[in-house]
Amino acid sequence: MKLRLVLCLVAAGACSTSKTAAPAASGAPGATRAARHAALAVPPLVAHEPRIADFDVEHYALELTLDPATRSIAGTCTVRLWPRIERLGQFELDLVGLDVSAVRDADGRALEFEQDEDSIAIELARSLSPDEFARVSIDYSGSPARGLYFVGDEGEGPTHVYTQGECEDARYWFPCYDFPNDRATSEIAVTLPPKWTSIAAGTRIDRRELDGGRAREHWSMNTPHPTYLVTLCAGEFTVTEARWQNVPLLFAVPPKLAPLAERTFEETDEVLTFLSDVTGFRYPYPKYAQTCVDDFRFGGMENISATTLTDDCLRDELGLRDGTTTSLIAHEAAHQWFGDLLTCADWSHIWLNEGFATYMDLLYVEATRSADVFHERLRGTLESYLGGDVGARRRPTVWNVYREPFDLFFDGQTYPGGALRLHHLRFVLGDELFFKGLREYVWSNAGRSVVTEDFQRAMERASGQDLEAFFQQWFHSKGYPEFSVSWKWDEDAKELVVDVEQVQDSADGTPAVFRAPVEVLFGAGKDVQTKRLQVTKRQETFRIGADVQPNWLAFDPRLCLPRRADVEYEPDEAGWLMASAEASVAELGARELARIARDTSAALDDRAYALVRLTSYGSRHASAAVRRISALAAVVSTDPDVARRTEALVRQTTGAEVESGAAELEVLRELTVLDPEASVRAAAWEALAAFPPSTELVDRAKREVLEAGFSWQTRIQAARLVALAEAKRGAEHARAWLGQCLAIPSPHGEFQAGILGVLGELEGERALDVFQRWLDDERAPDQARQAAARALGAHGRAVKTTRIVLERHLDAHEFQRTGAVLDALFQLGDAASIPAVRRFAEQPLDARQRRACERILSANWASNATGG
Repeated sequence: MKLRLVLCLVAAGACSTSKTAAPAASGAPGATRAARHAALAVPPLVAHEPRIADFDVEHYALELTLDPATRSIAGTCTVRLWPRIERLGQFELDLVGLDVSAVRDADGRALEFEQDEDSIAIELARSLSPDEFARVSIDYSGSPARGLYFVGDEGEGPTHVYTQGECEDARYWFPCYDFPNDRATSEIAVTLPPKWTSIAAGTRIDRRELDGGRAREHWSMNTPHPTYLVTLCAGEFTVTEARWQNVPLLFAVPPKLAPLAERTFEETDEVLTFLSDVTGFRYPYPKYAQTCVDDFRFGGMENISATTLTDDCLRDELGLRDGTTTSLIAHEAAHQWFGDLLTCADWSHIWLNEGFATYMDLLYVEATRSADVFHERLRGTLESYLGGDVGARRRPTVWNVYREPFDLFFDGQTYPGGALRLHHLRFVLGDELFFKGLREYVWSNAGRSVVTEDFQRAMERASGQDLEAFFQQWFHSKGYPEFSVSWKWDEDAKELVVDVEQVQDSADGTPAVFRAPVEVLFGAGKDVQTKRLQVTKRQETFRIGADVQPNWLAFDPRLCLPRRADVEYEPDEAGWLMASAEASVAELGARELARIARDTSAALDDRAYALVRLTSYGSRHASAAVRRISALAAVVSTDPDVARRTEALVRQTTGAEVESGAAELEVLRELTVLDPEASVRAAAWEALAAFPPSTELVDRAKREVLEAGFSWQTRIQAARLVALAEAKRGAEHARAWLGQCLAIPSPHGEFQAGILGVLGELEGERALDVFQRWLDDERAPDQARQAAARALGAHGRAVKTTRIVLERHLDAHEFQRTGAVLDALFQLGDAASIPAVRRFAEQPLDARQRRACERILSANWASNATGG
């Protein structure tokens, strides 16, 4: 699964919980946080042992009828199962929120059953021995609270439906053994409206038109898989087909977004080829489908042979310039091996699904893009991990202590942490042994439920090495090393002396000493050397022979280690640049570095080093002129890595520094039209807004906005520049301009969302009426409505009715918008919202919504609530 990191921070979705009513007065004055949490019936934080059933389900056959008008289903689930114990007289399946009307065996005999709030216990007609199987059919119906979602309502009822089983939500739409360590084949026969089509796992057997204006489609999946991967998407889709090595590829999207599908999915065949090659195991299923749905709860979900994606990934040319969805496509495709073909046996090993998929995406970037793009993506992965593995969220990668399984998806360990540990193992073993072990792991465990020890044993067989200490340190222990590194030159010995100290706090159980290999890169001019060190102590000194005195050193430059590192530069490092405090001399140094960085004929290492020094130098030097030059370095380069660095450098420019910067103004203008990266152009427009506006610049910004511009983000920033200029003439001029911008459509409302943000920046509380209109407008695109909700939370604290406006939009059927509303209510900080939040929390929410409600009910201001 790919989490929606942009919209939901490091959030993840649905998992099971009982539907329990809240105590009426738990939010009363003086109530403790624990009491307020009790309103949510939060499961306790406990260690979860692997679930073991006394039977093995071999096959699920679902006969399902969809009723979009009532958001309900009626169906029959037939299970074929075998005993795992000597005599099996009854068995229990998971089922939540749906009503069972009858149960019968293969001979049609009615069977006794007992249903409670989260399961159904079935009494067999007679006890079975391990060499006998039972075939039992269960009739059930109802409106699923989770697991199956009717979406896309455009005034005439939902236009499509999708299922989402991970972690344990399959039980909300059919009776099953809902845990990842049991694998079964499955089939689905679905009756649906005549204009609808369906996508499910495996192969479509047939489609038949039925009497009464209905249709029936039948799908079958013959590869055993866990129940959370059983899938159904059905609705008014435009479906296109292609082929990869004779495997059918299906792309199903909402009709209005169909023109955007080809560009979005254009690398699917290359991704499948790469993954087949790197694993040594050809794509193993009869087809691969990718279906885009409205209001999806994640970026994507790797249902077996049939990935479900958010329709936000369907982007026009402007949106693709702001960022492609190739990473999402690759991540979900990688799960077809890591997660579907091999599945974590229990949730404590979920990194085997998500860490591998994250690293496969990185490997695809390494194979198809430049080394610099791979390095920048790897750096982003490291930063994401370091930001998540902190404080109370610190835990070992393999961890079974949680309240709900999806809690393990919220921190940094499962996705980036797992990927970085794989990258470190690759560094330890070398490419040949690492990829040999990867293929051994896949081949020896295909079609199985796996734990981390299975991966360890495969890597040990392939490498011939004992990896017990490695896996204990990196997967069963907490945290990561934090290095403080200093160095100096010993002229007499002609040696580089490197002091390495591990400074991580071990009070929380993080190892005081991590033992690991690490590279150092050092040099002077073109003379660059690499040395591999073996760190084994809390504090140690390494002496490295060198022919010439280096003037710089990089610690772990290829990011092969999950770590933090602070490298202390000696005062004479790059002394020709740093020694003088005079701005004139320093400017010459900065200009020389800028020249190197911009020189496309220069060695890439030289250019990268120049950029690193400029970033450091520009941020610490007192001279505004030096900071400006540093900010504008490397602007002509077309290298993607350089372009992203330029974005950060441009953002250093502030209004106080640029009042007379004619040269800088001209460079920024060039950036807005010449740079190949949309992020850099947008940053340049943002920086230009700090300059005194000129008529020529405002007119050019208007053309960027009104004449389709370069990307949606560049248009937003250009619109902001115009709005700031118009505001100098009067607030009504800025409001009129932004109103004109809000009339410009974008595929998902991303442009309108950005303009609403600009309006909030300029007017704040004075724009609450606009934000409310957009939030209430059911015809408005959802990204804009989400932005309006968050703007109300940011700017509406002084207006008591803001809370009431937001509370009206707490709707369990609208996941993304409700998430924005909960964020807004938290930011609003109005204790009067507690009763409404508590009532909303009484529903069977998924983990993200539950945590959002907890955050509100746990806030200091929440103690002022008076019950509800």
